Amino acid sequence: MTTSVNPDLLEKPTKAAQFLSSTIAHEKDVAALASLNDDQLLRFVFKSFKASRRTQAANIASHIASTFERIATLLAAQDAENLLSVAKKRAHDVHTGLVARKAVIPSGKLTDALGITRQALSKAVQANRIFSVEVGGENYYPGFFADPAIERRKLERVSKTLGGLDGWQKWQFFTTPKASLGGVTPLEALKRGRYEKVVTAATGFAER
Repeated sequence: MTTSVNPDLLEKPTKAAQFLSSTIAHEKDVAALASLNDDQLLRFVFKSFKASRRTQAANIASHIASTFERIATLLAAQDAENLLSVAKKRAHDVHTGLVARKAVIPSGKLTDALGITRQALSKAVQANRIFSVEVGGENYYPGFFADPAIERRKLERVSKTLGGLDGWQKWQFFTTPKASLGGVTPLEALKRGRYEKVVTAATGFAER
């Protein structure tokens, strides 16, 4: 079914804009109407419209209500899309910054630093002992896996405890200070020899 549209409204969209602006300008009046109970609102309508116009008024009100519901839905969707876009850009900027600082590194650099083959790295990833993160469609690996200040086997065991979580979720765990670890990150806690507490924290994080 095709709905006819007033061509004058399409040719002069400022009329629609003026109507929207006028309704916003009367926000307090609309709120006052909304605060009335059904009996009060009905009396108000009876005073505002002659009997011969009430059916027309009811149709117009119904049309306005459905149109404004659409507007609210569209605006909410647009706001959600904008927020998602901003969040994605912020995350992308953070991730590319980590690449620039070499906090996350390509597979070749990690294998060179650890003195292992690509096949060995692949097996470690499959076993969840090492994980990767995605930046711009490419896989990178946390540079802390090659940090000599952290016992590698214990670090890999903690990584395995995190199981199949997303790479960036694992990164968040390792780099975020935790109250259960005295306000330091799991990486710092591992450097301080708090392996068991880190494993406990990792278990809780994976089960959330």
